[in-house]
Amino acid sequence: MGCLRVSSFNDYLIESLKKTLSDSDAYVRKTAVLCVPKFYELTPKLVEEKGLIDIMKKLLRSENNPSVLTNLVVSLQEISILSGEKQIVMDQTLLKKVLTCVNEAIGNRSFGPSESQFIGKQNGGRFLFWTSCTNTGRLTQRKPR
Repeated sequence: MGCLRVSSFNDYLIESLKKTLSDSDAYVRKTAVLCVPKFYELTPKLVEEKGLIDIMKKLLRSENNPSVLTNLVVSLQEISILSGEKQIVMDQTLLKKVLTCVNEAIGNRSFGPSESQFIGKQNGGRFLFWTSCTNTGRLTQRKPR
């Protein structure tokens, strides 16, 4: 669905995308989360009108699947770059949840207090991106373009 880069299709597909954000299967939710920035890039007003960003923000607080959660963070950051507006606020509660999920996703690697503190203090236009957490086991930083 997200690969169909034709804005006129978005009107027809947006309701299906909205439903899949709350699907019971984590893989379906993860895939839907990754589609939202692609839809936003082509039809930002439609995504905002249908409340997909708000749904993703609520899901960010309730999601427990590491794959879905990390892709939520990445997708919301991508939308932040596209929109020029901050879409995610990384408070201590959310940071702890994300780090716990990342630890679960990558197995034996654990983040110590210094890494948590470092990540928690990042600001000033820097964004956290999780790139293949299960493969690389590390957080990477990237400045927006």
